Amino acid sequence: MDVGQTDSLLHLFAQTSDVGEQDRVLSALLTEHAEPIISKIIRYKTRGAQDDGEEIYGEVMLQLVGRLQRLRT
Repeated sequence: MDVGQTDSLLHLFAQTSDVGEQDRVLSALLTEHAEPIISKIIRYKTRGAQDDGEEIYGEVMLQLVGRLQRLRT
């Protein structure tokens, strides 16, 4: 993962006022940067239990989006 790219996307997300650009950047942050790490940690912690992993994944992503939205304010 390129930390510089992640930082640039976070900065762009926090600074842009264009809603379409916000959505695009948020999607990139989640799918390209957060999702692989979150999924790997959940698989490790749940020992691959599918049902538990999906529930945890959903909750983590929900909390992450909320935090990123608060970052904008």
